[in-house]
Amino acid sequence: MAQLAETARRRRAAEATATARARREEALLARVAEARGWLEARGEVATQVRVAARVGRTPAGLRRYPRVRAALARLRPPGGPGRRAGEGGDG
Repeated sequence: MAQLAETARRRRAAEATATARARREEALLARVAEARGWLEARGEVATQVRVAARVGRTPAGLRRYPRVRAALARLRPPGGPGRRAGEGGDG
């Protein structure tokens, strides 16, 4: 009986963790979109580094979330194609 209770407790804990992670991912996805829009409205190139800085996370920290990773993949990487001549680094 105790083993069943422990199994149920672990299942509930795992479900709560998954739900919390999904909420964080959704919130970060919205913040990434907002940061991209803010940068583009200012006429700046929205790179992964700039968006992550605006969100207050590192690019690696954002890439932990699959949907956020996909959104970042659509951004221009620093120094990637399309960089204007004379454009400095991200910072």
